[in-house]
Amino acid sequence: MGQRVPDIDFQLVRRGDLAIESMDRAVRATGVKQCYPYKARWQWMRRLYLQGRATPSLLRTFIIRLSRHTPYSLRTLMDLHIRSGVDLVCPVMDEKGRFDL
Repeated sequence: MGQRVPDIDFQLVRRGDLAIESMDRAVRATGVKQCYPYKARWQWMRRLYLQGRATPSLLRTFIIRLSRHTPYSLRTLMDLHIRSGVDLVCPVMDEKGRFDL
């Protein structure tokens, strides 16, 4: 009796990795010093997904939302995050113990 291996969509994970790499290039090109910690958020959600504790829709939503941002809007998002003291990315846990938005 082993643990059930979660169904993992590796193309979805790769698409997220590519979105992060693209945003990294954009941040470097614009020279924005401090912006929302999108990379740390992605790593956290990616790890939860690979453990079977997050849904694919959580990753898709994050990728879509990140793709709508620019380095400057991520800087503004970080300012709001610091001023409010509230985590602006707040996934919730469903009844099965998986995170989703």
